[in-house]
Amino acid sequence: AIALNAMQVPTGAWLAVALFGVGFGLSFPAVHLAAFENAPNTMRGAGLAILHAFYSLGYVIGPAAAGLVGAGAAGYLGALMGVVITLAAGMQKRATDS
Repeated sequence: AIALNAMQVPTGAWLAVALFGVGFGLSFPAVHLAAFENAPNTMRGAGLAILHAFYSLGYVIGPAAAGLVGAGAAGYLGALMGVVITLAAGMQKRATDS
């Protein structure tokens, strides 16, 4: 969110984000339905709980893995500089907008 606020985002990026949102919005109920229908009647609650546990695990592991890959590609100093540059651009944009 900070990076999107800090820079002019091309229309293609917004279209990609919208397409991702539509795809996720269509697939999320379908995955839940598949988990619900394929579980035995007595295990449906547990099946949905396991599904949500793995979704949550993905939300935690995904950004952490991306950080490790970024740090591996540019080193920890490079990853830190990326954060600093993004924050500085956001602060500069806010200062010029006020």
